[in-house]
Amino acid sequence: EHLDRAELYGLGMWEAGADGLAFLYAPLLREALVRRLDQRSSESVAPIRRTVALWASEHGRHLEALANAMRAKDYVLASRLGRKSWFILSRSSPEDVEALLRRENPVVLARHPLLGMLLALVLLRLGQRLRAFAYFQGAALSLRRRGLDDDPVERFWMLSAKTLAERFAGQFLRFGATADLVVAA
Repeated sequence: EHLDRAELYGLGMWEAGADGLAFLYAPLLREALVRRLDQRSSESVAPIRRTVALWASEHGRHLEALANAMRAKDYVLASRLGRKSWFILSRSSPEDVEALLRRENPVVLARHPLLGMLLALVLLRLGQRLRAFAYFQGAALSLRRRGLDDDPVERFWMLSAKTLAERFAGQFLRFGATADLVVAA
């Protein structure tokens, strides 16, 4: 009802998509809302950004989802969303993903190696193999220090990322052993 009234006032419109109807705010209103959110403390808007990230991911707006998760400083969610859509992101907007992740503190990428892996894969897509190599090495080192997760899905993803990182970092002996662990998982 609120959104129908907003449409009557010209503040946005309903649009049909693959997932059903979605309300799109008018660009000026959207910019005003974003500006208003940016004026508030990051802790107070973090739950809003998490919600927007999940919504954007469900509606195929992968870059918006990743950006909102990163701005909420929810790096676990950002890792999960990046893992889910890394192929699409590396194909559709590699420069934007690189800019988004390079703005982040390198310590964050070391603590969340799947984000570092996403940056490395995007750099490979952009033809920057030497820069990607450093991120693959960092991810391989970070993942080597981690224990195996109890959740089988998380264990599979972490081992897969570790295998890829070791392979691209030139750690071929470890790569083979980790690949065996992926098969076992």
